[in-house]
Amino acid sequence: MIKDIIEAIAVKLAREFGDITVYSEKVEQGFKSPCFSINCESINNQLYRGKRYRTENNIDIHYYSGTADEREDNNDVMTRLFKCLEYIDIPGSVLRGENMKMEIQEDHCSFKVSYCCFYFTEEDYELMGEMQHVNKPL
Repeated sequence: MIKDIIEAIAVKLAREFGDITVYSEKVEQGFKSPCFSINCESINNQLYRGKRYRTENNIDIHYYSGTADEREDNNDVMTRLFKCLEYIDIPGSVLRGENMKMEIQEDHCSFKVSYCCFYFTEEDYELMGEMQHVNKPL
């Protein structure tokens, strides 16, 4: 599920920002600015009835400007992210971003968003065995 969410975010960023590189894997060094880096910050699961779960996927997107007018560029990009990431398409569903928040760090901007959805798990055991009918004379 988280892989689908990260891929959907990368697709939306590529459509909205075109020429800005999007990294979904950790890059130790050598990344080129401007760029985005998508990180899964945390995942929370809650059991509902039966085997139905609600999962909250907390995503942190870092933006590294690399331009001369960094403050204006950061503000423009972060403002566009609010609209761009409100809805994402994952296989079989559309998710709505919640708890969106922008934070300015020392060397980058951080955009936080949560995507919540439900999923089911299947039982691995047989609920009832076979029943045999035996005819007995009365």
